[in-house]
Amino acid sequence: MTVTPETGCYSQSDLLSVEACSSLILDLIQARQGAELIDLNHALGRVAAADIRSPIDVPIQTHSAMDGYAVRVNNDQSDQPVYRLIDTVKAGEFCTSSIKAGEAVKIMTGAPLPEEANCVIPFEQAELRENQVFPLQSALLKPNLNIRLQGEEIKAGTLVIHAHSRFTSAQVALLAHLGIKKVSVVKRLTIGVLSTGNELTEPGESLADKSSIYDANRYSLKASLSAYPVDVIDYGILEDRVDTVLRVLSKAIQECDFIISTAGVSQGDADVIRLATQQLGGVQAYGVAMKPGKPVAFGRLGEAFFFGLPGNPVSSVVSFKRFVEPALRKALGLAALSPVTAILDEPIYSKVGRTEYIRAKVSINQQAELHATPVKHQGAAQLSGLVEANGLIEVPEESDVLNSTSLVQVWPLSAEYVNLF
Repeated sequence: MTVTPETGCYSQSDLLSVEACSSLILDLIQARQGAELIDLNHALGRVAAADIRSPIDVPIQTHSAMDGYAVRVNNDQSDQPVYRLIDTVKAGEFCTSSIKAGEAVKIMTGAPLPEEANCVIPFEQAELRENQVFPLQSALLKPNLNIRLQGEEIKAGTLVIHAHSRFTSAQVALLAHLGIKKVSVVKRLTIGVLSTGNELTEPGESLADKSSIYDANRYSLKASLSAYPVDVIDYGILEDRVDTVLRVLSKAIQECDFIISTAGVSQGDADVIRLATQQLGGVQAYGVAMKPGKPVAFGRLGEAFFFGLPGNPVSSVVSFKRFVEPALRKALGLAALSPVTAILDEPIYSKVGRTEYIRAKVSINQQAELHATPVKHQGAAQLSGLVEANGLIEVPEESDVLNSTSLVQVWPLSAEYVNLF
């Protein structure tokens, strides 16, 4: 990587493309090995370490789909017979009576179907007089009507959860329905986060002077990481001293799988992350042809993967989304996220030679088409634009303009946006 001595900036010819930088990172990341067995109560959001198959049939036995009368009918039955009521069975009970032709059992939803019964007449389609069931003329009588057959939904041995999928509330409910109490999941990753900068102040404290600002980056990272099954160690705000950074990084290397820092990765004299990681070795600072962003550091420190992101808040978020999150998902065994295609509502002007990410609001119109509208605030330090946006429009590096109505690729920013599609 060439740096121009006069400016301390990356030479344009040596800037990595976003795709090249992403590939460089992902090529070094491997899916985490090792699993742990956890209680189903704690499975939500965790990653399945192996396929899960049903140990039972669902339904586990043939049962009634509604309240009514269980009877036995023939395929060629044309008349409306009268049935003699011989028993009653509720959900949680088992009927010991075997139904013969012309007999009925009063049955509740979910109760096992009596032996030889093959149809349930709903209460509202029959009359009960003097212990006899008279189907109404409108009642349809045919085999397997209003019953749920054993195994019709799930057969024992059926694959119900794929390995490397994240447990949803519906999947947790299904596993409980199958009687499964323990599940094997990918072990949680431990991720360290830190910020550098003498100008940074912890939210809630008073700003020392007009040169001070509040640290948003650690809070942004922790919020983004909370969507994944990881444990976060917050190393706080580090002053711009190489010895301080070295001390904290040496500790983090022993405790973390990933270490994410913000600021201090460019080519200035005060960029202490770059200077410290140069001493530790294994980390390379890159210039990436992207906006917002550009400076990114990546490599291995011991057994930990290190990511150095830009200090500007929006640049940090975009770099996390494009470089850290894909690596995190791969390490957890999750499928990669993909952009969606949307119709651009306003023209975008860019600079050839870099990939630009425009904060945008994605919505669905009445024709079920996705539309993307750029938000007002697009500066690298303007977090208000991120609040308005739910996606990042990717402007290809070869484009200087994207016209209105163009089809564009949009990366998700928020959980609300991801859940729409």
